[in-house]
Amino acid sequence: MPTALEREDMQGLLARGYKQHFFSYFLLLRFGSQPHEIAETKRWLAGLDIKDATSERADKSERDDQYVNIAFTHRGLERLGCPPAILSGFSDEFCGGMTAPHRARILGDTGANAPEKWGWGNDAEPVDAVLLVYAREAAQLAACYNSLTAAFPGCGIQQVKRFDTCRLPHDKEHFGFHDGIASPTIEGLGGRGIASSLPPVKAGEFILGYENEYRRLTARPVVDRVFDPKQLLKSDVEGSGGADFGRNGSYLVFRQLYQNVYGFWSFIDEAVRKLPSAGGAQGHSWLAAKMIGRWQSGAPVVLSPERDDLALASKDDFVYRTGDADGIACPVGAHIRRTNPRDGFMLVNAADSMALSNRHRLLRRGRSYGPALAESMKPEDVLPRGPDEVDRGLCFICLTANISRQFEFVQGSWVNDPTFNQLHDDVDPLLGQRGRFSASEGKPDAVGTFTIPALPVRTRVHELPSFVSVRGGAYFFLPGKAALRYLAQC
Repeated sequence: MPTALEREDMQGLLARGYKQHFFSYFLLLRFGSQPHEIAETKRWLAGLDIKDATSERADKSERDDQYVNIAFTHRGLERLGCPPAILSGFSDEFCGGMTAPHRARILGDTGANAPEKWGWGNDAEPVDAVLLVYAREAAQLAACYNSLTAAFPGCGIQQVKRFDTCRLPHDKEHFGFHDGIASPTIEGLGGRGIASSLPPVKAGEFILGYENEYRRLTARPVVDRVFDPKQLLKSDVEGSGGADFGRNGSYLVFRQLYQNVYGFWSFIDEAVRKLPSAGGAQGHSWLAAKMIGRWQSGAPVVLSPERDDLALASKDDFVYRTGDADGIACPVGAHIRRTNPRDGFMLVNAADSMALSNRHRLLRRGRSYGPALAESMKPEDVLPRGPDEVDRGLCFICLTANISRQFEFVQGSWVNDPTFNQLHDDVDPLLGQRGRFSASEGKPDAVGTFTIPALPVRTRVHELPSFVSVRGGAYFFLPGKAALRYLAQC
């Protein structure tokens, strides 16, 4: 079983989030169905300049001014003529799609978030591919976009939706919190270059064809060589002699998450008025930080529980068990403590807890879309603006090798579970499905609860509405470069 990563065969998104490329478009595409359209689409695909995961300078900065990555839904691969033998080798989650009824229940996509109400990714607006385009300058992005889409009419490719994504000031997301800090370090691939004492995560947790945290290879599409007569695909590293379509690829989860920024801060404002002891003069920031697990600067609440600390703004080298086992500093139900519990599971020892957490990590690659409600994104500037009708939020993107064990587990068992880590009836205050047990009864205004442990008496914040709603989503597969060449010729 090889250990060296074949970076030259991986699309660049696996190695980096292109932070030096401020401007980006995420294009959701639907392919034509006629034979001549599919032939032209394959010709277009063969001409894409897909940079690999080695395209960087010695100082780790990106070498090129533009980068393009592409991923496909199961339907998209089918339309391109991918053989059924390969398609059947993908995971059930990918084959069935994000909108399958039982999957929607796992993810909490019910009520207002139900797939039939989405703007894309459902039966009414299916998508076949997502094209991710990055550039250093706006003019470069526009030129790259025009070049890429010029062939669409002749190929029968339809642009279902284009997200004009943005990096908000100070790398924040729309609620005003420094984002993109907790990115896992991948064994053999590296991470963000920040020194950390936390263990790296096995490459196979994100990239197919490599050892995962169970010291096994995740299942992937491996077929007889008869399906690859041109010998384009990588060989099965497990020695079967077959052709491995999945190697050096990854599943890409894409969800459009609308953020109700004014609703979030107006709720915080009202809640603070009912909690006179909530952080004193910085009550708004204090309560929001307890809910998220970080201050707006990015400083972890577990390291600075009562006030923001700019010196800790990019700090990700911390654990929960030592010094904050009961969540007095950072509540157990806080957003970042739920989505990455680290060593904080109390029913197992610290080492086993960290190992458990590493089996459910996500490699996030998303970006915000839409303008900020207030440029500073501070509550004192947001609240006077009032609500508006502007669509803003997050293009949530994560890469995983196992959709069920990673993304769906985190969403269903950690974000939406009211009994997470010995809690009683709290869901994630940011993303959790409100009224989980009443949603089936058709209650549209279900709310949540958030608990802040304290001595001698805890504080409970009631009637949390939903601040984030799902407006579209799909499961994609990000192939390796050899598999892309195969798709263009199969």
